[in-house]
Amino acid sequence: MTASLEVIDRGEGPAVVLVHGAGATAATTFAASLPALARGHRVLAVDLPGEEDGPADGWTLDAVADALAATVVSRVDGPVLLLGHSLGASVIARTALRHPQLAHRVVVVAAPWSTDSRLWLTTRLWRRLYTIDRTALAEHLVLSTTSPSWLATLHRDDAADLVRLAAELVPGSTGVHLQLAEQTDLAGDLAGLEAEVHVVLGEEDQLVPTAPWAAVEGSTVRQVHIWPGGHDVLAQNPHELVALVARLATIPDPSRRSA
Repeated sequence: MTASLEVIDRGEGPAVVLVHGAGATAATTFAASLPALARGHRVLAVDLPGEEDGPADGWTLDAVADALAATVVSRVDGPVLLLGHSLGASVIARTALRHPQLAHRVVVVAAPWSTDSRLWLTTRLWRRLYTIDRTALAEHLVLSTTSPSWLATLHRDDAADLVRLAAELVPGSTGVHLQLAEQTDLAGDLAGLEAEVHVVLGEEDQLVPTAPWAAVEGSTVRQVHIWPGGHDVLAQNPHELVALVARLATIPDPSRRSA
């Protein structure tokens, strides 16, 4: 039997499914936008699983995709808008690939077209720090995921407070998240999708270069949106996120789709 995932379920209207990234939760990733999104939409903000929730031999990306599909189908009818941040983007892409009837549009946020050596080393360090030093991990996350120009404006005490908060918010499921990150093939999955694909990037994202996405805009990807901010682009642009979801959440008219 396919596992069901934990969900924050709010609102009424066109269905929107939100999936967070590695080392986060639905509540922390979408806190700034969830109340506004739930006004006019049925919002399912889904938590990625931890070790205690999964099969004895551990989670695979395919298994998480199947669990996400089962969770969504058990709560809403008809195709939905799938939106995922970072690792969550790979999860929703794999879900839409394996369950093509589930999504009419897919929104990929702050996710790399492919994993280069810099991102590989960043993730490797993240995984090591998670096991040995949560404060050092929090420092690593603050440095790599926030906008450099914004972080530079903070007083040292405020930066220290941000690190303490980041350390407190690291969920126990992070180990599973980082294992899943090693299984992603976002470019390959998106190339096989029937659903319309949109991409949101942070203009100062230190982990995700924008150039590869620009190269596929108009083919695999319908549109690339570049917003102010770093890897945490959703937290910095809640109003833009709400506006984008409002535009994309309704099921598109097939007769208006380009060939």
